[in-house]
Amino acid sequence: MVDDSEESSRANILIVDDTPVNLELLSGLLKDYYQVSVANSGKRALTIINGDKPPELILLDIMMPDMDGFMVCGQIKSSAKTKDIPVIFISALSDVGSIVKSFTVGGVDYITKPFHFAEVHARVKTHLELRRSKAEMQLLLSNTLVGSVKFMIDLLALTHPSLVGQSNRLRRYTKGVVSYMRIPAQEAWVIELATLLLNIGCLMLPKEIVQKTISGEKLTKDEQQLFEQQILAGTELIAHIPRLDKVAELIRNYHMTINTDRLDKNEVIIKTISEFDRLINHGVKPSRAINKLAVEIPDCPQSVFNALLAVSIETTNEEVQVKFSDSL
Repeated sequence: MVDDSEESSRANILIVDDTPVNLELLSGLLKDYYQVSVANSGKRALTIINGDKPPELILLDIMMPDMDGFMVCGQIKSSAKTKDIPVIFISALSDVGSIVKSFTVGGVDYITKPFHFAEVHARVKTHLELRRSKAEMQLLLSNTLVGSVKFMIDLLALTHPSLVGQSNRLRRYTKGVVSYMRIPAQEAWVIELATLLLNIGCLMLPKEIVQKTISGEKLTKDEQQLFEQQILAGTELIAHIPRLDKVAELIRNYHMTINTDRLDKNEVIIKTISEFDRLINHGVKPSRAINKLAVEIPDCPQSVFNALLAVSIETTNEEVQVKFSDSL
């Protein structure tokens, strides 16, 4: 008998087949090793898969009425929530076309009927181990990423504290813009991180040059050369961190491209946010700053200006509330 702690630690797999005998046979063979759920149709399978506890692996028959296994797998792989669940097809079809199609729609393996239990068990075990190894690697990369970014921001705070305040303001504006524009999460994440790390190349720059860049003063030829060298060094540092190559490219292009008409959409967004912050920091009212930038950066979408105005109004209201609370 399996106790509750062992039961909860076992992988949850789903068996999908319209034939009751096959469901009973497979579930009977695997229930001593895994938590087993069954579905006798593609529609029922998708209900389980999209529920609160999706399976860690799916054994899927192909020939089923209404919705065949290929259609079910296609829907699984089209959803961000379920696309990483490994699907093993089990079918009486043994022709090359069916096998090739099973991999084309996203399956990870193919077992032909009649099957041997030892083979099914071995393949299920292998793909569960691969999935867990992938998850562990992703967690490791995520922790490495967070730790690396925090280290760089802390280092920047020690060398140039004024830049951290600017980075935090830029990040706030950016979060408002990407939310207002409904930019997809994966793309928004790159833009937000690029904004936060925009000044990482300033780590080794003298304070005088840093202050000039913050205020928008023109650098001398030697200062500009040193600035560009350090920016490139900073982006190379970022590019060596897993998953940050696109962030590094965005920062490099932002700093090194003089003509705004050569910037892509995301670089234009960052350029606009950065210039907006600089103007606001110099006492220019948000509406005037936007009018000025609309002329200077004509490629910037109107939605960016709308978002910046909304965020600046929200920030002003919060500051007023804080001052009012302090006066009580």
